[in-house]
This record gives sequence, structure tokens and C-alpha cells, in this order.
Amino acid sequence: MPLGNVNMDEINPASNLPLLAVVTGGASGIGFAIAQVFLEKGYRVVILDNDEESGGQAASHLRQFGDIAYIACDVSRPEESERVVKQCIADWGRIHVLVNNAGVLGPAELLSADDEDLVKVIGINLIGSLCMSKYVIQHMKLTGGGVIINISSIVAITGSPGFPCYAVSKAGLVALTRSLAHKYARRNIRINCICPGSVLGTHLLSKSRGFDALPQERLELANKIPIGRVVRATEVARLAFFMASPETAAMTGAIVVLDGGETLAMDNVSYGEPYRSDRR
Repeated sequence: MPLGNVNMDEINPASNLPLLAVVTGGASGIGFAIAQVFLEKGYRVVILDNDEESGGQAASHLRQFGDIAYIACDVSRPEESERVVKQCIADWGRIHVLVNNAGVLGPAELLSADDEDLVKVIGINLIGSLCMSKYVIQHMKLTGGGVIINISSIVAITGSPGFPCYAVSKAGLVALTRSLAHKYARRNIRINCICPGSVLGTHLLSKSRGFDALPQERLELANKIPIGRVVRATEVARLAFFMASPETAAMTGAIVVLDGGETLAMDNVSYGEPYRSDRR
């Protein structure tokens, strides 16, 4: 049946309810900011996170902005992804937007890293997004379409000698985005990707860039970014919302860098190594 002839009310009895966005890794950082922006714009939001304490606290805080729910989930386990997608459909009727944001930095040194740690990074950052996309796309094909937004990183483009496994996982998200966007465009499923640079207030920035270090070291990083500061999580969140809006109906398979020009100055920046005041 052509998409234009689909009766959405028959397929989705809850179609008169607010749109639903599911955000993985929504308990902190970029995921938390994305959840808040979508709530402020009138969406219902479900945040997924494997940290139950942080997830519960995030949901309690976000409740002031709208209809929020938290579901504990380890997206690196395919059966968990399948379970939460089924739960969201059962409880709210339809998933309109999926944001694959969950991610961990992982070990800095490949040769000495434990194999289990390497598998964990790929599992959460890539397999989790792959499986969440799989089960959500199965649903979206039956309900007239939807939007998937993958949160990658500039290291997907530049590489990262400091955190190679993380870079590999994020590069995989870029390939996943373009592959699935091509395959499901005619099913009204748009899939795009954001590649942020250094983002203020995230665990990844603290671990990879030494952002729990001295103010002078923080200033050094900001000065190496052309706009003179680190990107804010809310800026990534607003871009994600824009990608989910009707204004971007023709956008699919896009890889959008949001880094304050950080990649323009990569000759002066060694991503993945903490900044030190004595570096020259």
C-alpha cells in the first residue's frame, strides 16, 4: 500500500496523543538535554539508561517539563532493546522519534586493554544503536514512518589515537546512518546523524579532555576551538529536535558536524588526550 493511502488512525489508535521520543543514554549529558528540549516542545519522552539511580533522578527532574518516563535498559544486550521497544509501543502506542545517544568512552590504550572492555564499547555505542534501530524500524514501517537520530562524534571523521575503540564505534554509527537512511527512505523513515565535538558537561569530555582539571587547562581547550568555547549540550539537543521536525522533511542520511569549528583546527588539537598546561 502506498504511504499516502495509509490510515494512521487505524494503525495507531493513540495517534491523537502527543508524539513520543525515545532517548537512549538519557540520564545525563547530551541525552538529558535532548530529553528536556523534546519535552519543552510538547513531546512525551522515554529515557533509557542502565544506571537506575541516575535514570530515576533524571526522570524526576525532567518531570517539570512534561510527560517523562524512565526505563532501565542495557542497550548492549539485543534482548533488552527488543523488550523496551515492545514496552514503549504497549504503553504509548507509537514511537515517532528514536535518538540513539547511549555511549561510553572505553579504554585509551588498545594494546593493553581488556578484551571485555573493548567489547563493551562496541556493544553500547554501536550494537545498541543497531538493535534499537532494528526494532524501532520494524515498528515504524507499520505506523507510517518516523525519525531516527544517531549521536556520533567528530572522531568518526578524524579518528582518535587516544581512544581508537571509541572512534571505531562512532564511525560505525555514520555508516549505520547512511545505510539505513538509503534503505528506508521510501518508507518515510528519516535517519540522520550528529557528530558533536567537545561538549560541555558530559562524562566523555571529562574523561577524554581532562575537563575536571584546572581552569587554565579548560581555557586552553576553549582557545583551541575557533568559536572560543566548547559546544553546549543544549545546542546538540536543539539540532536533534530540528532534525526531527517537519522543516527537515527532505533531510535523510545527513552527517552533521556540530563542533564550534574544532575539526577545522585539528592541526593544533590532539583529540583524545587530556590537555596539560605544559603542552606545546
